[in-house]
Amino acid sequence: MGLLALGLAGGCGDGDSGTLAAGESTPGPAGVSGDTFEVRVPSGSITVTVGEPVGSVTVGSQEFTAPEGGALVPVAWALDRYQTSEVTGFDEDTELRLVAGDEPATVTTIPDGATNATGSRVVAVGADTPVETVSATYAGLEQQVHLDGSRDAGVAEALYEPAAAGERQDCSAGWRARPAATLELDCTVRVWMLPYLPDAGWSEDGSLHAVVEPAVTLTKVTAAGEQYRATFATATAQVDGVAVDAPVDEGPGGAGSLSGRLVATDLETPSEWIVEATFDLRSRFARGPLDGTQLILTGGGAIG
Repeated sequence: MGLLALGLAGGCGDGDSGTLAAGESTPGPAGVSGDTFEVRVPSGSITVTVGEPVGSVTVGSQEFTAPEGGALVPVAWALDRYQTSEVTGFDEDTELRLVAGDEPATVTTIPDGATNATGSRVVAVGADTPVETVSATYAGLEQQVHLDGSRDAGVAEALYEPAAAGERQDCSAGWRARPAATLELDCTVRVWMLPYLPDAGWSEDGSLHAVVEPAVTLTKVTAAGEQYRATFATATAQVDGVAVDAPVDEGPGGAGSLSGRLVATDLETPSEWIVEATFDLRSRFARGPLDGTQLILTGGGAIG
């Protein structure tokens, strides 16, 4: 699409048919087609479509026309809320704007909340000022996505990386027991590397916030030929060698399981997380040498 032209932002033309002045806007039609690109904010992924300029548009029973020498530009958006909303949060609105030179024009404010958001508006443009950019501001941080496909996202660039998705990983290797024993366990972990958390805000340059959710199930402990059931008792956790003030409790897998959420802010990577958990042991069949004692289980994994 060629460069568009936008005048200074003015009032909105909601409700009245007629000619829109440069910078005015009105609710737009469904089915906008044009250049489409993605903007990721902490609450989700916004698909923005900037349509071709037209001379007039009909919305319902109302017809709007462009200012003399200008055009109307339809802009549509759709915010797909992340399934990880319990991590990223919905604590801020997103302000979506068209940028023409040094003058932005607000297209819409997408409210916080746990539902998807869609909509469209038509913005009136004048002459001589090219529109090259759409900006999205969340919690004071502005990203600029240019119509040529490039973007200036600052620390929000981390939202576009795979580490922001928190894909589940296997973490069963490397666990150790005191006293020594043969272990049968399952461990999965989700690790999010994010530039924003609701309670911490945007991360500092060169660092990210980490959210680590391990889930461990200790299914069998064998020592001196005897098999033991393990019952979770207590646990502590560290991220990057620093104790994390977060509960690690019995997990949904029952007495032999644990789970928790470990949060570290402004973390430099690579780093690691470590959990040390205490389990009470009981023989499965007959009384063994570790019956009634406690086993200390230690393990973890990499971050970044």
